[in-house]
Amino acid sequence: MQLRQMNHALKSTAENTAQTLWKITVRVSDGYQIIDLSSIIYVKANDSYSKIYLAHGQCYLESKNLNYFENLLAGKGFWRTHKSYIINILHLTRILKVLR
Repeated sequence: MQLRQMNHALKSTAENTAQTLWKITVRVSDGYQIIDLSSIIYVKANDSYSKIYLAHGQCYLESKNLNYFENLLAGKGFWRTHKSYIINILHLTRILKVLR
């Protein structure tokens, strides 16, 4: 089931990426940083805050919970894989099969 959802998200992202550029802003000490969504690898819950991890190694702590980012990033190539993580499926390179 989850693989079907991811496949749908990939197709939706591919269709929309050519048409739209997406950015978000995060608060930093001297103002706001503008971030391209394509540079976000994942967002991780940190209590009522969220940490945004970028491809070039930077990390931003934002005073919004993960549900906020789940709604903000819906339909933009992001997938909530766990209660604490949202990933950018454009950075996904491998899915490991877990045996139970």
